[in-house]
Amino acid sequence: MKRVLTGFALVYLAAVPAAWAQYAQGVDEGTLLSANGIVPIPGQGFAPFPGGNTRAAYVFFGFAYYGYGATALDASGIDRAVLNGTDITPAAYQYSGALSVQPDLQQLINDGYDLAGFIGGSCNGSTCTGGPTHAAVWNAPGYTAFDLHPAGFVSSIAQALDGHGIVVGWATDSGGAQHPYLWSSYAAQALSSPAHFKQAAVAAISSLNSSGTLVDELGGYGTAKNGKINPVVWMQGTGGTWNSFDVLPKGGISGAIVAADPADGSARFGGSVITKTSKKQYHAAFWNNPVAGTPNFTDLHPAGKQYVASSVYCESGAYGFQGGAVLVGTAKASLSHAMVWDGTAASAVDLQLLLPTGFVQSVVTGFDVYGNAEGAALDATGVWHLVSWAYTAPAG
Repeated sequence: MKRVLTGFALVYLAAVPAAWAQYAQGVDEGTLLSANGIVPIPGQGFAPFPGGNTRAAYVFFGFAYYGYGATALDASGIDRAVLNGTDITPAAYQYSGALSVQPDLQQLINDGYDLAGFIGGSCNGSTCTGGPTHAAVWNAPGYTAFDLHPAGFVSSIAQALDGHGIVVGWATDSGGAQHPYLWSSYAAQALSSPAHFKQAAVAAISSLNSSGTLVDELGGYGTAKNGKINPVVWMQGTGGTWNSFDVLPKGGISGAIVAADPADGSARFGGSVITKTSKKQYHAAFWNNPVAGTPNFTDLHPAGKQYVASSVYCESGAYGFQGGAVLVGTAKASLSHAMVWDGTAASAVDLQLLLPTGFVQSVVTGFDVYGNAEGAALDATGVWHLVSWAYTAPAG
């Protein structure tokens, strides 16, 4: 996303926020984030990048326990995976990042959180050398990173997990092409791509089956035969097989799925799409069970000339919310504003307007079980901060 910080006057819509959503002023959680952990709007100059920071929560005997996962910066400016502000980078690696966090649901009594992301480089004592990223997962309670990198590939990333032992992401070959991957109990499984696709990547887990242990549908994106990025959904078949589907909507030119709620069983996905009417800009997009039924696609881009492009980065199945960002300004000079939706373009709420003075850009990258929004905000000096917006349901 373009980060233009000076010399630009913003124009806001007068109506904020919508009646369905009541969010408190954003709170700086005190963690400085790496720009590599902030999700850009897909297609704005580059392919979708894994990133973001999320918050998970579970309730035990009436008390809520929160887990914050993020890609933060250490004193030397190196990316480090953190959980609740604690660095969980393994000693043998130079850097790491946490891209998704979920409560650990494999235990009878929840004992913490699971995180997906990446590790890279190598360290021998105080001597470290750089190297490509490896997909990684951290499991409660010890949070020892497990390297998921499949043999024969140059790099890999774990994008999302469900708390039941399922992790998804991709691996990159020597030619730079992405290959979709799923890991179950650390075992890697390569997934197929739609026919004639040049490459693909899994970015989201949508639902659990009736046993609560295996996923039913995955979301992501791939490069179609025309060279455009298209949204992809994988459905679980029999015998551990997966079938892939190009779910670019009617009138769509390009798009990507990057979000879903792994605790939701309704196959809802979020991302962005360029359509014939979007003036070559990506619009925030919502798919509701895109393989099984129609109509199933909604363009969430808010009305108003100041809103240039937008994308969904997270889903809340329990509340039906979508979170992400919108670019405000012009195609040549724009700023990112954190945004939440309730399934329609008209429901958009600009959370940038609820940040304390001094923050110039923002993005929503996660929801917890209470509908609270988690994200990042950029201050005037160019530093990203972990921020949260508390949600309160409207009366009645």
